[in-house]
Amino acid sequence: MIGVTESWATSEILHSKLHINGYEVFRRDRATPNRGGGVLLYVKSTLQPIEHTVRSDFGDSVWCKMGTLLIGVCYRSNNSSIVGTDNDAKLCELVMGDFNFPEISWNSNTVSASGNTGSVKFFESVEDSFLSQHVQFPTRGYSVLDLVLTRDPDLVSNVQVTSDLGCSDHSMIAFSIHHTGHHINYVVRRFDYQKGNYNGIKSTLEDTDWDEFMSVDTVSRWHKFKE
Repeated sequence: MIGVTESWATSEILHSKLHINGYEVFRRDRATPNRGGGVLLYVKSTLQPIEHTVRSDFGDSVWCKMGTLLIGVCYRSNNSSIVGTDNDAKLCELVMGDFNFPEISWNSNTVSASGNTGSVKFFESVEDSFLSQHVQFPTRGYSVLDLVLTRDPDLVSNVQVTSDLGCSDHSMIAFSIHHTGHHINYVVRRFDYQKGNYNGIKSTLEDTDWDEFMSVDTVSRWHKFKE
């Protein structure tokens, strides 16, 4: 599974441009014409993920389900002129993503005195929902802005904050998910035309009495052709 925030994707970017072989991609582009935002979620096709719609109007978020496991990625912009002043209230319904709350210390589980109302409400929402926050190291500068939140504290382990991706100023997060799923191995059968018996095909076509073949009705011709 790969989650991407601030994808900057727009309706002008085709789905095929974002495709990764072997993965299903779920996307949510920023609804406004402002540059930036957007999220992507890649899940292996063999896990049979299905896009899921949550009961929230929060803008930059995308979700999918794998059996009973619900996975989502979201990006919270702190620019209210773009996302609106009520965006944080909608965010409290979500549980994963890039949240941009530098005022929250996840090591001490406190909100600094400089924290705004949105920070306090979000932290209280996490606490009241009995969610576990697994990222304990800074993901941008000295702040923990990118979070992994789960309802089951044992669902995630081996959380690592790695290097930045490209020109991003946020570090990537890698972690393991402990979930039993069903892998589907797709078998694609293709004809090997290089091994075709073309001399035999040519001989059969030459020996066929096409006048007799075409003298019957269409259904009979089809059955005879298949034989």
